Amino acid sequence: MTSIRIFEKLTKKAEPYPEDEIVRLKGYSAFHLVRELRIKPWKVPWLLVRGRAQMRRKMDGIEVFKGMEDVLKALQAEGIQMYIISSNSPGNIRKLLKDKGMDGYFKHIYGNVGIFGKSKMLRRVIERNGIDLATTSYVGDEGRDAEAAKRVGVRAVSVTWGYNNHEVLARHDPDVLVDTPDQLRDVLLAARG
Repeated sequence: MTSIRIFEKLTKKAEPYPEDEIVRLKGYSAFHLVRELRIKPWKVPWLLVRGRAQMRRKMDGIEVFKGMEDVLKALQAEGIQMYIISSNSPGNIRKLLKDKGMDGYFKHIYGNVGIFGKSKMLRRVIERNGIDLATTSYVGDEGRDAEAAKRVGVRAVSVTWGYNNHEVLARHDPDVLVDTPDQLRDVLLAARG
C-alpha cells in the first residue's frame, strides 16, 4: 500500500486510488501496469529513483508479512543461503531488515534492479556466488519474478501475499505457487533434497 501512495504523490494524482482500483491494478504485470497508467517509458526510471527516495522515508510503516521471520530462521538453521534481489534500494532494504531485527538472515542484498532486469541480475548473482542451479529457488511476488527464474533455469516459487494476486501469478506458470509462509518454508526445505 505504501508504494501505491508514493506513486500517487509522485504523479500528483488528485484523488487516491480506491481499494477496488488498487486490487485491479495488482492484477497487471509491471509492463502492462506502465501502459494501463499511461506512464511514458522515459519517465519510468525517474519514477523508480524518486520512489526509492520516498520509500526510504516511509520504511517505518512497512510491516513484514506475519510468519516470515520464522521461515527465515528455519531456512538459516538448515544452512540455506539467502540473497535478496530487488528493484528497491539496498539501503531501504537494509533499513527495513535492521528495524525489524531481521538483518542477519541474508548473505547479500542486490538492489536497484531495473523493473525488467531481474533475470540478468539473477544470473549475475548465481555466477558470482557459485550457486548450483539445480538446488536454487527464486521466490517472488510478481509474475516477472517467475519469468526471470525460468529464463535463468532455476525453480520459480511465487508467493501470493505480495504485489501480484494469485490469478496473475498462476498465469506466469511458476513451478510452485504458495499462499502462506509455512507453505513457503516447507517447499524450500523440501527443495534442498
